[in-house]
Amino acid sequence: MRWSDPRTWGTDLPPIDDDLVYVPQGMHLLVDQTTPILEGIIVENGTIEFSDESDMTVSAGFITLRGGEFIAGTEDNDYDHKLTFIMYGNYFGPQQPMFGNKGIGCLECKFSMIGKKRTPTWTMIASSINAGENQLTVIEDVDWQVGEHIVVASTSYNHNEAEERVITLISGRTITVDKAFKYGHYSGV
Repeated sequence: MRWSDPRTWGTDLPPIDDDLVYVPQGMHLLVDQTTPILEGIIVENGTIEFSDESDMTVSAGFITLRGGEFIAGTEDNDYDHKLTFIMYGNYFGPQQPMFGNKGIGCLECKFSMIGKKRTPTWTMIASSINAGENQLTVIEDVDWQVGEHIVVASTSYNHNEAEERVITLISGRTITVDKAFKYGHYSGV
């Protein structure tokens, strides 16, 4: 059953903001379009699969699986499009037993989320990055792309100094990011 097919929802309307989506045993729901902002998605021994036909965003307070399957790419078929999960809510919002809120929880389920193979998935910086700089050089060739997010790990004792940036330019092993680094990152070992 496809999310975009009105027959999936029977005589009801497709989900709208704040709805709770339920995928029961035996149902295979193929999410093939961006979702509204849902209260949540509950899968009970059913299957939720994310179509690899286009980029899309899934917005929910939580996604909980009890048994069943969660599929976004497999070992034989990588997920090649951009799939974004935006989890809504706050600390005091409704909590799912064992999982809390704002997360994807899997209890006795098969969870497969496999994207395009990347080489390498991580590397080290070739030289230290000073606070205020917006470039870094890595020690090996990477197949990363402009627009992708990277994280430069903290090199101090403060883990909060890890910094996420968006790649804006790649020239050889030198990577330019969208904004200057707030903290220095040491390259020595």
